[in-house]
Amino acid sequence: MVELGRHIEEARNLPYVKAGIDLKGRSIFLLPFYDTDVNEWFAFFETEPGRFQRVALVDIDRGAYLASVALDEACDLCLPLHDLVFQRMSFPKMGNPIMGLEDAVENACSVLEFYRIVSELYAEGHPGASQLAQSLVSQLFVVSRSLYDSLQMVCRVIATYFRRLDDTSKPLMKKLPTSFAEVALRHAEPRTADEISTRYDMPPPLAKLYGIQAPFLASVKRIRDKVIHRGHHVGFALNLDEGLAVRTTDPPWDTFDIWEGAVLGENQLGSLRRLFAHVLLQSLAATTRFAEAVFSCIALPEPVSPGNHIYLRSPLNHYIMELEQAFDSPWERV
Repeated sequence: MVELGRHIEEARNLPYVKAGIDLKGRSIFLLPFYDTDVNEWFAFFETEPGRFQRVALVDIDRGAYLASVALDEACDLCLPLHDLVFQRMSFPKMGNPIMGLEDAVENACSVLEFYRIVSELYAEGHPGASQLAQSLVSQLFVVSRSLYDSLQMVCRVIATYFRRLDDTSKPLMKKLPTSFAEVALRHAEPRTADEISTRYDMPPPLAKLYGIQAPFLASVKRIRDKVIHRGHHVGFALNLDEGLAVRTTDPPWDTFDIWEGAVLGENQLGSLRRLFAHVLLQSLAATTRFAEAVFSCIALPEPVSPGNHIYLRSPLNHYIMELEQAFDSPWERV
């Protein structure tokens, strides 16, 4: 055990790293580690390149940490892709992509907190609530695109480090563009998995993932581009006793097949919160399916820290954990 104030001379000697591991070119991400065997935090500060000093840590308020279990089930979120990158794909170029994923997840939580605030302002008759809701709906689609583009950043790094399983003399795939949409769509229309596989020489499981996500992404991109690049609004949010609503028969909301069970009356008003839950559920699920596709078609090295997982802590993470409940019971004031 490393005592407080003591140094270790190499990252592979950190207490959470598997002894004798063959890193195969990977880095070791420096994270707070909670050892459940001794119920103690281990945190290290790099005092000079390759040299680390243990510092005192009582707890963390927000950010990533490593442990065998979630220490606070209400606030600590484990994303399969986040965990897979830390354990098996922690290459030097992966730092920025994984921080991009963390930022996108935090922004998704923030959007849902802002939704709660805006809905309350509407209920109180705040004169600016309508304008705030309009901006918030726009931000929803920006966050969704950022989640997909964080996947693209991860995929581009993977493509530079791995070879094909069927022919190790070949790269995993051709160089990818920076946008997920540019791979999945052609002139804003979805590409098939076969088209994607042929165009980028992409392994079938990954090409299938892109193809499955393409129709949803096309809808998100169409709305986002109108709002961000052309200055259009996305339709007014209406204030009902039950919560905020949109007209489900009006574009662009009529393109989403999510309104059954969440529509009120002859005016076909649907829960805006259901729309938020749907968009974020789909976007976050894409990160998990991406991790599954990567695991199925790439010979990954051994995990850096077997038995442990990376968790992302935030006081707003409960919104993500409650998304399915919000979709099934969408009216926020009922």
